[in-house]
Amino acid sequence: MGLVDREVFGKDIVCLDSGQSSDFYRDLHDLVDSCPARALHTTHIFYVKEGQRSAVDILDNALNVHNTKPDFCGFLAGLGEGVEIGLHDSWTGHWSTAFSSERKPLEESDAVDHYIIDGVTHALWWADAGCELAFVLPTERSLRVFKQDLASPATSSR
Repeated sequence: MGLVDREVFGKDIVCLDSGQSSDFYRDLHDLVDSCPARALHTTHIFYVKEGQRSAVDILDNALNVHNTKPDFCGFLAGLGEGVEIGLHDSWTGHWSTAFSSERKPLEESDAVDHYIIDGVTHALWWADAGCELAFVLPTERSLRVFKQDLASPATSSR
């Protein structure tokens, strides 16, 4: 197995024989080519208005970021570039939407006239040579699309 084999470790580089495995090219693409070259991170950001206690109310704030404080909007603007999930070829914040050329745009039942940066259709993205960050503001829609459950107050640890 090339450099991992104890018999050849420390010796000349050994070429891997692709003829020994009928699945070599599939494995090479599925396992090696799909490994990102940079560290990937997702940051969830929540805007909590004074007095808000309900998780649903807090998640709803992300649907209308333009109705939050200007300082919060400025903070978001400084985090990174706004990207469209269906067109972005790098990290999007969730494995089901990242690095795929086979993505289909989400069919939205409730069209809106502004961006919702919940990771379903848009996200904020920043990268350097070593890492990529996706910033998203979770919504009930993103929880549903990514099949995540909102813990009910009865089962919450707080």
